[in-house]
Amino acid sequence: MPGYDEPIEISNFKLFIELIKTFITGTGEITSDELGLDANLRWKSELHDGIHDWIAGYGLDLSGQEGYCFVAPRKDIYLPAHSVMMGNNSYAGHIPGITPAYVSAVTVRNILYPALIFANQNRDVTTTDLMNFPDGRTWTTNTGDTYPVYSSRTIKYLFSTHGRTFEGHCFWVAHLERMNDGASVYYYSGHGTGGSGQSHQYIQDSHSNYPNQEWWDGWRGYEYDNWRTPRKGGWTWYNPEPPNLYDIIHYDHVDGNYENLRSNAVFYMSCSTAEQFGPMVFLDHGALLFYGNSGTGVCPQADLQDDWFFEDAIGYGDPIGIAYSKTVWLHQRDYTTGDPTAMYGPSSRHATSPNTTVHCIYGDPNLIIYSPEWTSPIPVD
Repeated sequence: MPGYDEPIEISNFKLFIELIKTFITGTGEITSDELGLDANLRWKSELHDGIHDWIAGYGLDLSGQEGYCFVAPRKDIYLPAHSVMMGNNSYAGHIPGITPAYVSAVTVRNILYPALIFANQNRDVTTTDLMNFPDGRTWTTNTGDTYPVYSSRTIKYLFSTHGRTFEGHCFWVAHLERMNDGASVYYYSGHGTGGSGQSHQYIQDSHSNYPNQEWWDGWRGYEYDNWRTPRKGGWTWYNPEPPNLYDIIHYDHVDGNYENLRSNAVFYMSCSTAEQFGPMVFLDHGALLFYGNSGTGVCPQADLQDDWFFEDAIGYGDPIGIAYSKTVWLHQRDYTTGDPTAMYGPSSRHATSPNTTVHCIYGDPNLIIYSPEWTSPIPVD
């Protein structure tokens, strides 16, 4: 979807004159964007304004930041519909519907989460699959401020706060065991493989540079296909060819091997996953929610945004919708305000950022992630 990197201010009369000069004399000063091809802004602003005004028409637009939750089949609600409602003025989530019973199950799981999470015997454990991650690169936000991005170490720290036990894995078998035994939070950072699955490190033996040595599982991915320690640079990206091999685990395989996930909150930084099979596979197996991006995950922009999101949601205990929405204007376009800083800042002007970084929250956007400091609710008769 075409975007533009500065506001377009041109009257219809001036546009008409410049069009004539352009097409007849070749001397007009006009660009294709001035013809209205900032479709990203125009289309998504119309989408936001239509939803907002419809809700306001019922007298439900009160003071402060509003929370929206769409309850409908994914095929009936286009993915950007709830993403455009995330920003300084509002935040949103989506309860995906397949059948009325499925909607009820996911809704009840979110409402009763403060009690249900105590049925997860390993609720104090957090886990990750950090395959691709930035470690030391920088990103400039829409304010012009530049920040270093050390995602893996940031995630490891935050996932260890408040008495949590952090377990990072890069082997599928180790990850599978942890998920089936139980965890309260899972974060994946890596290739989305076109939204078809997730990636893990191969267990290397005969075809590695150390033919008689199996790899150890690492808390984050290895640097090369040579049985070295988990990498620290983060920019040796895995690809499906030597020497940076990764194992693609298709979601059919994930679906066939996961058991009851016991209200595990699932977060993803990967391309296309939120618009494909992943969210439903996790929710089908009893996950609490799914958070991720449906387009391309711009690295390290989306990683930095996730880092800040986890700081508020995991570190400070903010509701997930509020934790995410508060930094939208720094990284991408905020359609809830239309503020020029968010629309035309350096992060939003990135070649792909305004078009493909479409975050989705499948679950209650007001939900607060479990902390080991919680106490089990007293049953009500």
